[in-house]
Amino acid sequence: MTFPRDKRPVLPMVPQQAPSEDSLTGLVASIRDAALADRRSRGLPVCRVTLDLSDDHAPAVGPALLREILEPLLAGAIARAARTTADRARRSDAPSLHEVVVTSIAFADAIEIEVADSCPGPARLHDAAAVGASLERIGGTITATHCPEGGTAFTVRLPRRRQNRMAA
Repeated sequence: MTFPRDKRPVLPMVPQQAPSEDSLTGLVASIRDAALADRRSRGLPVCRVTLDLSDDHAPAVGPALLREILEPLLAGAIARAARTTADRARRSDAPSLHEVVVTSIAFADAIEIEVADSCPGPARLHDAAAVGASLERIGGTITATHCPEGGTAFTVRLPRRRQNRMAA
């Protein structure tokens, strides 16, 4: 269906609200956006970052501490993936896209958040060391896994926030 130029329907503009940093998705999206914006502002390459998180996964830490833990891991993964993407783009025989994926899963007593990149090479263990003290304070852990198909996955395990339940 076509409309004459002066008779096109006008759709109202609905402003998009940024996700709240009080939610897991909003906080990680904010970290991602800041890291990508910083790289763009410095003329550095960027990569694709996929978030597969649930806001139902509520760790027992506040947003400031969660940011302190996740920011170095995500920024490091983005830097590594973007650098590898740019290097491989120069070679026509290699796929040029690498990405970072952030996922979360809930267990009865904990939340696990995984930051994984798809870049070949050794793990960035100093990224894990940077957040170790913060995690230790709250009873969390971090593991680094070198994936056989390439890349590194950092899994942060955090105590789960207790749900307030009322008896009937």
